[in-house]
Amino acid sequence: MLTVLGLWILPGLVSCLTSLGHKDIIRRLRTPLITAFATGSTLVVLPMLAKLCKELIAEASTRPGVAEQEEVMSSVDVLIPTFFSFPTIGAILSLGFVLFAGCYIGSPVATQAYVSVISGGFASLFGGKALAILFTLVLAELPRDLFRLFVSTDVIVSRFGTLVSVMHYATIALICTYALGNLVRIRPWQLLRLVIVGALLVVAVLIGVRTFYTYVVVVPYTKDQMLKGLQNLRETEPSVVHRVAPTPSPVAETSGPRSLAEIRDSGVLRVCYRDGNYPLVFFNADGELVGFDIEMAHRFAARLGLQLEFLPTRMRDDLLSGYCDVLFNSLALDLERADVAAHTDPFDTITLAFIVPTHRRDDFATWRAVRAQGEITVAFPVFQSLGGEIGKRIPQANARRLSSLEEQSRYFETDGAGADAFLDAAEEGAAWTVLYPRFTVVVPRPVVQLPVAYLVAPDNPSMLCAINEWLQIEKSSGYIDEVYDYWVRGKTGHVQPPRWSVIRDVLGWVK
Repeated sequence: MLTVLGLWILPGLVSCLTSLGHKDIIRRLRTPLITAFATGSTLVVLPMLAKLCKELIAEASTRPGVAEQEEVMSSVDVLIPTFFSFPTIGAILSLGFVLFAGCYIGSPVATQAYVSVISGGFASLFGGKALAILFTLVLAELPRDLFRLFVSTDVIVSRFGTLVSVMHYATIALICTYALGNLVRIRPWQLLRLVIVGALLVVAVLIGVRTFYTYVVVVPYTKDQMLKGLQNLRETEPSVVHRVAPTPSPVAETSGPRSLAEIRDSGVLRVCYRDGNYPLVFFNADGELVGFDIEMAHRFAARLGLQLEFLPTRMRDDLLSGYCDVLFNSLALDLERADVAAHTDPFDTITLAFIVPTHRRDDFATWRAVRAQGEITVAFPVFQSLGGEIGKRIPQANARRLSSLEEQSRYFETDGAGADAFLDAAEEGAAWTVLYPRFTVVVPRPVVQLPVAYLVAPDNPSMLCAINEWLQIEKSSGYIDEVYDYWVRGKTGHVQPPRWSVIRDVLGWVK
């Protein structure tokens, strides 16, 4: 688009209003255009550009209707430096990145917001292109993190923008110089030709780019697929995974929880899980049950030499009834569970955070700011019992528990419909922002952290003691930190195969 604008529309406009020819303009100005493109700077070519513009006018002065007036010629030296401080067409077109960014993350800028976004962006261009993009992203209610994407693409785009800026200065200098000498003459047929050919070129570019990125280079958003495609970090133990509660239920359910000795005798550890708790417990793209807590369950079973049977949670007293032996789901400590479950020793902490649409991140930056909003609705997941924390820290808020994975997913898919914010652990909430990039994690100040643990039946001391001792062993060995880095902090690079290399894969010079 910048090339069409810089090499066809702008010089064509000059030739339609003056006696200068389109080819003459391109031929004479090719040196500053190429220099600006190569250096990425318009400042270095301004003296050369002014000189060449005056030479163009001088060449045309021998043709009928062009006056050789020194005052008119000297106006070039005034016009180019004067308009240098104003935003150029190339800079204005860079605001199109904001519209692209909205589509890129699946949150297009509303059509009715175009006027405010473009006008606000144009005004901020006086402070520089980087500042304008940052300001316009906020104005369009888009994540400020997208500025990094702009910086990476602007390495190439800015070269074309610089070329257009040089032609922009030349267009103003030439047309205004002729206007000062009362020499501007509109050529209707030539102007019509410019518009028609320009429109055809624009349409050709749009169709060509769309075709190219539809059929040749397809780069969709893939971070959500990467998350869903993760595999367990270590080898897993033999296991049976039930997606729905088995019928009939386990025999031990009639006699209450099993002791560690009874579990060893059976050779099978029954583990309750809650699906969809990214990145702790979920089914990946291959239909395998994976996640941080699942990895921990396999590690515990390996230590005891047991096989695993994974059972979906059904009700609050699953542990007390003997339906399962342990709930491997990282839960914040909660005294309200004391009658149906016992907590293991805390092995980590979670940080309370809000997951909100990006444009509302400042509204939840501090607990005071949250309380200042008055009566709001705060949703929280089925995986964590955070209703008490909401009542304690935001007394006027209405706590809304999302009772299922489907309800939680629907909340994000509808851009937070039904609640003003979603309260969750920051460590777990980050995964939801990968699945739904329109949202962001905000940790309100002062930071609140809660200890997390696993659950066993309250009257099963042997099992509780075994898990506590095992957690101490894994903490000391560094295993918990390793698995936590992989699943929660997203440090997956060391387990991914390196990119294909001629030196390694063909010549075998390196391993």
